[in-house]
Amino acid sequence: MAVIGIDIGGTKIRMAISDTPTNFLCQSEARISDLGIPISVDVLSNFIREKIKKENIPFSKIQAIGVSVAAVVNRQQGFVKIGENVGWENVPLAKQLEEEFGIPIIVDTDVFCGAAAESTLGNGIDLDNFLYIAIGTGIGHAFVLNREIFRGLHDAASAFGHLKVCIGGAKCYCGQRGCVCQYSSGEGISRLSNEFFKKKVSMKEIVHAYLCGEEWAKQVIKEASDKLALAISQAYTLFDIECVILGGGALSDIYPNLDYLAELLEQMVYPKVRPIILRKGKYGGNSQLVGATLFALDAIS
Repeated sequence: MAVIGIDIGGTKIRMAISDTPTNFLCQSEARISDLGIPISVDVLSNFIREKIKKENIPFSKIQAIGVSVAAVVNRQQGFVKIGENVGWENVPLAKQLEEEFGIPIIVDTDVFCGAAAESTLGNGIDLDNFLYIAIGTGIGHAFVLNREIFRGLHDAASAFGHLKVCIGGAKCYCGQRGCVCQYSSGEGISRLSNEFFKKKVSMKEIVHAYLCGEEWAKQVIKEASDKLALAISQAYTLFDIECVILGGGALSDIYPNLDYLAELLEQMVYPKVRPIILRKGKYGGNSQLVGATLFALDAIS
């Protein structure tokens, strides 16, 4: 028995074939831009088939597919309402993939998949109420309340990156200004280095410069951390949660610094909301892939 987990993020699509949520028998990835935007379901299906064929795994052994998407998704219908990064709007993804493969397909928002992974198997397993934040190309979130993922009235309770941290600030792809994703995500931190220091560098290069003691990199990381703390403080004060778990592909040894964030949050969060507890996720940038795999296994259990 095996299932496929797929994570369609801001810049990459990743796929794993697994027999348990965390035992990836094989993995592969591709840049979303290489598949074309919007990604057609035919292209996505071919990508899946090619990767299965490459691993010499008979398709008959694949029993379900779980898909994590950086998008607003109606999970019951497997319907993608809007996914800016992949160019999808009103796409019945589960239905189309089920017609293509003839097996159960589960589609959900990426951060909801990540939160499920951390809640069920990871560093939220001992928590009833927490906030999961995924920092990657952008920033998303999921509240786990009474051990259930809170999806919101419109399935859109995942847009932490669009909390405002600077009035009249940087223009965001959502059409508004001052969103925290423009300062504290992987793309946002790269933007800061270019805006303030005219350095067009990647998040990985900024981390390297920071570790080498470069002052400009320290200032960029501080600005990103300050803005992130401001956004987290709003969530803490609003929901009086037990813990914040941070995951996502942009996390590194130096960002975010949990001790520094906690110090800032002590000054920002309503005083009766204590203690302030921050953790990094158990699965890091793989949380969404683990969650998609978990949902696929649940579908056949």
